[in-house]
Order: sequence, then C-alpha cells, then structure tokens
Amino acid sequence: KSLRCIADQGEFHFDISEEVDVDDWDEFDPGDSIVSNITQFHDLNFYVEFYPKGESTDDNIINNRCIPDIFFVIKDTRIDDDRKLRVTFTACGEDYVVAAEPIHEYGQGIGKSLDDCLDWENQIWELKEDPVIDINLELEQSESHKKKRRRRRAQGLYQKQKCYKLGKKHGDVILKTNETNNEEVSQPPAKKRRLNDKAEDDKKEEQRSDGIRACSVMLRAASKVFDNMYVNDTMERNSNTILIAAQSIDDIDDLWYGICTGEIREDCNVENLIRLAH
Repeated sequence: KSLRCIADQGEFHFDISEEVDVDDWDEFDPGDSIVSNITQFHDLNFYVEFYPKGESTDDNIINNRCIPDIFFVIKDTRIDDDRKLRVTFTACGEDYVVAAEPIHEYGQGIGKSLDDCLDWENQIWELKEDPVIDINLELEQSESHKKKRRRRRAQGLYQKQKCYKLGKKHGDVILKTNETNNEEVSQPPAKKRRLNDKAEDDKKEEQRSDGIRACSVMLRAASKVFDNMYVNDTMERNSNTILIAAQSIDDIDDLWYGICTGEIREDCNVENLIRLAH
C-alpha cells in the first residue's frame, strides 16, 4: 500500500513510487492522477491524489510547463460534521500546514489542494529522487460533537442492556452451571440488610435457580463453541440447555451481560470470566 499509517498519532506515509514509477510521470497528461489507497483516521476514510502535471492545463501552467499538484480528500463527509482537521505535509524537507478546516472542506469533488507546499517548479526533481510525502493529521473535536458521541454511546448501551434483559426474559436457551461446580459455590458474606432487600434477593435467587435464559442466536454469534453446539446434533441443541463450567450462576449472568453489551460489570469476578472465555 502506498499510503500507510506509521504511528498511532495520525502520522502517515505516502510513497508515490509504489503506485507509479517516477520515470513514467512525464507520460501523464494534465488531469491524470496517481491515487493512493484509502486509509482510516478515527472515523474518517481518506486518500491522496498526486497530479504529476497538475489537475488541469488552465490552472497549473508556469513558463509553459504544467506543474504538479496534490489533493487531500476525505470520503463521505457530512455538512453537519463541525469537527476540524489540520493537515501537515512534509516533502523534500519542506513542511506545509493547512490551517484547521471543517471536515466537509476536504470532501470528494472538493478536496484540499496543497500546491503551495512545495516550490514545484524547482523541487520536482527532488521529489523524483525521494517520492515520499509524510502526512500528519490532527482532529479537533468540537464540544457539540463530543456531546453527540456521548449521547450515541449512552443510547447504544441502553439498547444493548435491553437485549440482555429481554434475553433473560424470553430467551430460547437456558444457561446452567455444572452440578459439580454448584457444590463449590460459596455463600455470600453475611451482612445486615433490610427485610425487603432480603425478600427481593430471595426472589431473584429463586428465579435464577433453574439457570439463566439467553438467546441462542447471540450466543452462536459470540462464540464458535456455542455455534458448534447448534450446528451438530448435540444434547444442548435438543434440550435447549447449556451446562457451563462456571463457579457460580453470577459468573454466567456476567458472561451473558458481556456478550450482549460488550461491557464488563464493575462488580464482576474478572478472573472467573477470563476462565470462561477460554
């Protein structure tokens, strides 16, 4: 790939010679471009276009010679995306910094021309000797965008938690601990509780004594082990009951919660969950 990430901080490397040999640049017509592969930065997909003889003959002629041009382009931009992006290009030892611009200013059909980053007429030969352009990207998050992201994450987590609850209520399969493990489950530490709290806990334990209901489709999507149980003619498939070598029913509940939400509860037994993952 001619365009690749070289660090986690928005640093990219564009080697033009990996797309087209520098000796072939002279055969390009004005408007012909060398296009990099598409690369991702945060949620932005972008690419770089290099025009060896300029984007057009009208705009890029100096002393009757067409000069090169570079465009930085982001795919599928939205006009309501109020974030800003700062781009720094480095080529032939020269830096060119684009002031932070709204994301949509870099969109397809617009792009951002960087023909000022080099003295192209004099440095094109240097670029042929070292046809590499380094790109550094800095994304400025607006407060409104941060709020939108937090709101979307909260909504997404709510929906996932709802899947967890609906699965426990209407699931088509029951998850149980092995009988041999049930004997090893220790009683929770005794502590003073209000009578109504104890009654509520007793009711929950009674509901969980026969196992925890879950959705077989989500289990199969989460693990090949569960998937194989339903692909083959197994006891689990016929009985719609899966025995899990868990230390307690709470561990199974935490496992089901993690499958549905992608989150780990703060009060879960992480060591037991890691064992279940294997």
